[in-house]
Order: sequence, then C-alpha cells, then structure tokens
Amino acid sequence: MSERNSLKADKEYLKILYLAADESEERVDDILNYLIQVNDEITFKEVESILQKMKSVNLYTPVNVKEPNLNEFDLLLEEKEVAAL
Repeated sequence: MSERNSLKADKEYLKILYLAADESEERVDDILNYLIQVNDEITFKEVESILQKMKSVNLYTPVNVKEPNLNEFDLLLEEKEVAAL
C-alpha cells in the first residue's frame, strides 16, 4: 500500500514539474509555498486550479512614465558656487 502511495506522489510531483515548465516556475513556486503555509494538501489539481485563477487576474498595473527633460539633468552638472557657512 505504501508503494502505491509513493507512486501516486511521484506522479503528482512530475505533473507539477511539467506544469511549472509549461507555465511559470515562479508562479508554481509561489503556489507551493502558499499551500505549505496554509497547511493545505499539495496536489496537481490544486496547483493547477490556483494557477488558472492567477491567470485570470491582472497582476500588472500599467504605468505611464513621462519622458524626462534632459536639460534639467544638465543643470545638475553645472558648476555653482556654494556659500560657506
């Protein structure tokens, strides 16, 4: 019976590894750490389910960066007298 459980665990592990290779190692690692922290059972189905939920959520916020005025940087390089205190 324990050999059967070991085989099942090995298969689950390989499926999770393939999922990480196909999708995102970083995300799968985050999911595994989360499941360990909450003391939840680690199964391929659970990891895949959480990964699918993560995909449906936009994790990236668009950022608009104004182009800098390079003349302002030139001002920083000009020599200026400093008053002694």
